[in-house]
Amino acid sequence: MQKKIHSNQKKIIKHLHSIEGSLADSITRLSGSMSFVYFHVLWFSFWFLINQGYFLPQVPSFDPFPYGLLTMIVSLEAIFLSTFIMVAHNRQTLMDEYRDLEEDIEEQEAEKDVEDIQKDLDDLKRSVTIIQKKILSTDTTQSKK
Repeated sequence: MQKKIHSNQKKIIKHLHSIEGSLADSITRLSGSMSFVYFHVLWFSFWFLINQGYFLPQVPSFDPFPYGLLTMIVSLEAIFLSTFIMVAHNRQTLMDEYRDLEEDIEEQEAEKDVEDIQKDLDDLKRSVTIIQKKILSTDTTQSKK
């Protein structure tokens, strides 16, 4: 069982330290921040203003209403973000599994320590019993003399 736990831990650590997992975590962390929201508010605002002609003639309109290009870009972004979030979730599940394995190992070590202490205590009890018997036998033989 101990070897199986260690091999599972090695597999989990390998997955946790993958470049893809780290990238997904970083992207998920960024997309879950207020900076991400502010960026999108600015981006959409400029997109609408540019395509409504507020910056003509310096910046020509390129995506007229109903903003088909923006819709496609945002849809692709949603697909990728949801994928990154799922990868980050799976990674968190692996971290939880690793912690559980660590706790199992610590629990097994604690149980072994308790068993060792119990064995030592039983040995001490046996030794004390033997000593008591010897003392009693010595006392009874001396009292007979």
